Amino acid sequence: MARRASTSWIDGRLMVTVLEDFIPKSYQDFLEKNILSKTFPFYFSGATTDYAIEGNYMSPYAKEVPFLVHTFLSDRSQPTGYWPIIAPLYFNFCEKTGKNYTIVRCKANLYFQAPDFGKDNYYTPHVDYTSGNITTAIYYVIDSDGDTLFFDKDLRITERISPKKGSLVYFDRSVIHTGTPPVRSTHRCVINFNFALS
Repeated sequence: MARRASTSWIDGRLMVTVLEDFIPKSYQDFLEKNILSKTFPFYFSGATTDYAIEGNYMSPYAKEVPFLVHTFLSDRSQPTGYWPIIAPLYFNFCEKTGKNYTIVRCKANLYFQAPDFGKDNYYTPHVDYTSGNITTAIYYVIDSDGDTLFFDKDLRITERISPKKGSLVYFDRSVIHTGTPPVRSTHRCVINFNFALS
């Protein structure tokens, strides 16, 4: 059973909602085992943001690194054969929010340590989409370090969420955010969703 959601407020409006134990422990373990298996297909990506889709924000602390990605579904295309293992996350999200969403994009991201990052560095701040009634959600596949950061319009960090296996964070697509590489953990793995209201 999911714990009560924790929320953050900035300038009087809701910014981030965290749902701990978003799915049962057995399903959390199933996802970790399958997505981090030797046979799950991840692919190389040279940067953490898609400049063709996302709005990016310049910051002296931002750095880019390559990482691995598996795109389950993009721009309402046909999903990959691995979609069935994460489809329950979608249905669970609709049920818990009480809204009827369609999926615009869904991908698994696998990040590794970045020795050239200092303690103040992070990946490029961005919004996932620059228009539309879209909600972004991040599901944490494993416990790790490598916080998700949230910013105000002046790129001041307003919230840090540490990856906790089984938790899901969601927010409006206009919220500026980014990630940080793991330091103590060898890797960091998330599933990123973009939902549009039907």
